[in-house]
Amino acid sequence: MKLITAIEVNAIAQHWVRVIPNKAKGGKEMKATELREMSDEQLELTALEAAETMFRMRLQTQTDRVDIPTQTRKNRRLIARVKTIQTERSKSAHSK
Repeated sequence: MKLITAIEVNAIAQHWVRVIPNKAKGGKEMKATELREMSDEQLELTALEAAETMFRMRLQTQTDRVDIPTQTRKNRRLIARVKTIQTERSKSAHSK
């Protein structure tokens, strides 16, 4: 098993931050109305991207390199919005 250094972890995290585009990452927060217009698959992908971004940001905080500290809060809220909409949809589907 190969041990990787903090510099390599930081380089990997920086690479993934650039590779996966996230609308919330650009500073513009996704509104609930925008999320409600998405399909179930798009919502799932949006939540997955936000979770991956949060993971990479946690790696960056461990290596003392945080570009935007408020980004973790934005990603947490985005994931919460997506899960809320998914719950609303599942409840409305079961009630019909």
